[in-house]
Amino acid sequence: MSPIQTVLIVDDEPADRYLMGRLLQLTGRDLDVHEAAHGQAALDFLQGRSDHAHDGIVSPVLVLLDINMPVMTGFEMLERLADPDLDLRHEPLVVTILTSSQYQGDIDRATAHDVVHDYLVKYPDEAQLVDLIDRSALAVTS
Repeated sequence: MSPIQTVLIVDDEPADRYLMGRLLQLTGRDLDVHEAAHGQAALDFLQGRSDHAHDGIVSPVLVLLDINMPVMTGFEMLERLADPDLDLRHEPLVVTILTSSQYQGDIDRATAHDVVHDYLVKYPDEAQLVDLIDRSALAVTS
């Protein structure tokens, strides 16, 4: 069984968060799925400062991160995650960029961050998600 049991979907579009949650259910994995509408809400969750962050969350956390969002973009969140003084309650993190952008500049900018393990274009199918969860598990254990 994969050690990835908690998934945080970070996307400003409620329909996209809903769809990703449904797609994750189709994988047949027992996942605890949480949502955040922007990078700041995601950081609050990961630092245990949100109403939805509770002690029952199993780490590691797979973060599916959109890059184009209000309040705090995915890029800004990646910059914050690079801060060694950032106190995260839920670690380790495996971040996958999940966006509609296929622009090479966005891909290069996102994957330049050590915390980013994958870059996927919306919407992955069930097989891609199962592979992502498995590769994320390997990233955590290696």
